[in-house]
Amino acid sequence: MDKKWREGEDRIIYTTVKAEGITGETWAERLDKGYRVNGRTRNVLYFAGFTTSKIGTVEVAILKGNSLRRQTLQEALRIAKSHGLTEPETDIACLLRSEFSDKEIRSMGFSRIVPVHNLSGHVLVVNTFASCRMLEAIPYQGDSNWGLGVGFAFVKPKVEK
Repeated sequence: MDKKWREGEDRIIYTTVKAEGITGETWAERLDKGYRVNGRTRNVLYFAGFTTSKIGTVEVAILKGNSLRRQTLQEALRIAKSHGLTEPETDIACLLRSEFSDKEIRSMGFSRIVPVHNLSGHVLVVNTFASCRMLEAIPYQGDSNWGLGVGFAFVKPKVEK
């Protein structure tokens, strides 16, 4: 099986996902089939502030938590900004969860991927802890330490020609 991701010279993991403009409600229905989604996550998916990426291919850049001085959302945002990366739309968490198996995420070196967005005081986390393809909503805490096995996901903006 070919890898669906690559590691850049900058030690950032890059992958692409195909955004289809799917709403949070539709994601909740899709994820009910074969994924573990708890009540808090469902609430976030149904939240009116759920945002979708522009339809098309989105390049996602995932910073390795073990390459950061501190494994916090604030530190990840600081480093992402220095690389010209932007905060992802909410649907990136769903796209990553549906695109990658737990095994593939672990092969990247991560136990979980945190697309760095703040939706209603939560972040949606792609979690591999229980080997059950989990998408989990966790309270947003910018200065909490996420540990070495985390990847922080951002978007690499398209260069307009």
